[in-house]
Amino acid sequence: MGRSSRTLLRTMRLLPSTWTRGSKRWTKITMADFLPKSLGRPWPPLVLPWDFLLKAPPPTTTSYMTRDPVSLITIDGRLLHNYARSPALEFDALATFTEADNSKPSLEKALGNLTVEQGMPPSSDPWVMEKIVKPAAASCGFHRLSNPERSVGREEFVEAFRNVVLEVASRLEKLPVTVAHSEKIYDGKSIQKFVRKKDELDQALQMIWKSLPKDPRGTLPREYLRVGLDMIGPAAGLPPLGSVEQMDRVVSEIFKMVEADEGGVLKQNEFNKLILEILGSLMLQLEGNPILVSSNAAVKPVVESDKSDFLPQL
Repeated sequence: MGRSSRTLLRTMRLLPSTWTRGSKRWTKITMADFLPKSLGRPWPPLVLPWDFLLKAPPPTTTSYMTRDPVSLITIDGRLLHNYARSPALEFDALATFTEADNSKPSLEKALGNLTVEQGMPPSSDPWVMEKIVKPAAASCGFHRLSNPERSVGREEFVEAFRNVVLEVASRLEKLPVTVAHSEKIYDGKSIQKFVRKKDELDQALQMIWKSLPKDPRGTLPREYLRVGLDMIGPAAGLPPLGSVEQMDRVVSEIFKMVEADEGGVLKQNEFNKLILEILGSLMLQLEGNPILVSSNAAVKPVVESDKSDFLPQL
């Protein structure tokens, strides 16, 4: 199996079953293996000639498998210190307090709402939580507010949260944290570039049509429109279905508009027309309301005890 075939299999996250019939080897792919359960319908298995997988072209350069640019940001407490002294902290703390209703306001939730742009490393990271957040909260006595028999007022929570944030900032000054930050914006431009390349678009639609299962009359069940969109997605710079919640909501609305889940069958020209209509609608939606997907991960610093792990044992 070539490199492109292995890439395709990893992309689709498949473990297909195979068998031989006549002179061809066939494989059955269960659509549920790579389509999200949130789409809410049982997907029939897809039967393909095994050589389709072997001859599949590698993903294009606009594929979602292409690594997004990663920037390293050093967080040293200065931004967080400025935030702690600003009115924005009081506003955020009161928002957390109000959301708690009758339950105790959560420090973890309040800190989790802070962003790298505000000078806070991701508190969901275990290393950040153990080395920075928990010691800061303990030194400020924040645990006393968690006593179920003790009521907490708004002003008290705001002041306690401010003290914890200031303590976190002080600890970051002594132990700066490097954060790997990546972000990707889906604004419809990649779809626009793709649909303008008519030859590439026609070739992709032809390959997808050939790969999808048809009935004896050569028509395709309408529910495979979603599968077709997911297959053409990498070339159009789209993420896999189920990987970006905001994108899934937009796609679901468009599918309702074109009645993609209403049943029935499609001829090839109807399939191509609907896929193009879906891509066009998605492009317009993203142009008006771009979707930003970002991720942050703390890079654990190497301390002396860690360095010894890499030294040869004599």
